[in-house]
Amino acid sequence: MDNIFTERFWRSLKYENIYIKNYRTYDEAIAGIAEYMEFFNTERPHDSLDDLTPADVHFPLPEQTKKEYLLFTDVGIAKAKPAHHILTPYLV
Repeated sequence: MDNIFTERFWRSLKYENIYIKNYRTYDEAIAGIAEYMEFFNTERPHDSLDDLTPADVHFPLPEQTKKEYLLFTDVGIAKAKPAHHILTPYLV
């Protein structure tokens, strides 16, 4: 595997999160970095992936699940998150 992807991730983490947030405690930093990593993998489009997220590329959903997720979130029951993070509203 090419090291450029790892280096690019660390650069993005530093410039898009750590330097901006200026965390004051270890626990605050851990929580903030975990939140950024979730964002980086599930919400942030990547040029190298044709403006898809890593989650969209590596964990594509069947079309029916996407439709169920959109219906579920449109009625305000669930917070808008990438669909692969929930099973379906029917599998509770």
